Amino acid sequence: MPKKRLVYLDFLKTLAIFIVITLHNSVWRTNFMDAGTVSSALQFCARLFCEGVPVFVLINGFLIFDRPYDGKKHWKRTINILVILLLWSVILEVALTLISGTPLSVATVVTNVLETYIDQKNTGVLWFLQKLFVVYLLFPVLKHLYDTREKLFNYVLLVLTISTYGVALASMAAGIFDLGVLKSLHFFLKQYTVAIGPSSFVVYFMLGGYLKRN
Repeated sequence: MPKKRLVYLDFLKTLAIFIVITLHNSVWRTNFMDAGTVSSALQFCARLFCEGVPVFVLINGFLIFDRPYDGKKHWKRTINILVILLLWSVILEVALTLISGTPLSVATVVTNVLETYIDQKNTGVLWFLQKLFVVYLLFPVLKHLYDTREKLFNYVLLVLTISTYGVALASMAAGIFDLGVLKSLHFFLKQYTVAIGPSSFVVYFMLGGYLKRN
């Protein structure tokens, strides 16, 4: 039986692609604190709702949680992501180092590949693969909860959501209003958070499964 095409998912993917392209354009002027213009304030507000990659992660969760779990296939996919991540990290590091005319050494390449993160000059563009890899490492546990312990799955999703975005919102508020009590609240929340590095990706991934079921 042919698979039914989910048109609304195609629409979301198209929207996410458009957002990702938009965010890599230099037209954004979101520093309203320095600019002091209505336009920059509006762009800042719009920017808060423009995150394309999490939409892809949500769609991935929407599609994968409801399928039968195939351990062999899943781990093959997970290892492939890691191999692609490391391979492209090496390619980018070597190529961009040579292009810039910087001295190239094995030790430097290895160090920079291991220290890949979102702001890394040469390999930072691969940040999403790192987070996707961690999500896929957690998937077997999340899938088990999804299939057998629905209430526990929802509980974990709720705790991760509050933990991730509670800390982020407190940090943002403390930075904008510069109030001691908000800084203390941010410090307090950080001590009790269960958030991990790519926890926001885990939240969107689980949210996709939640939406599929509900």
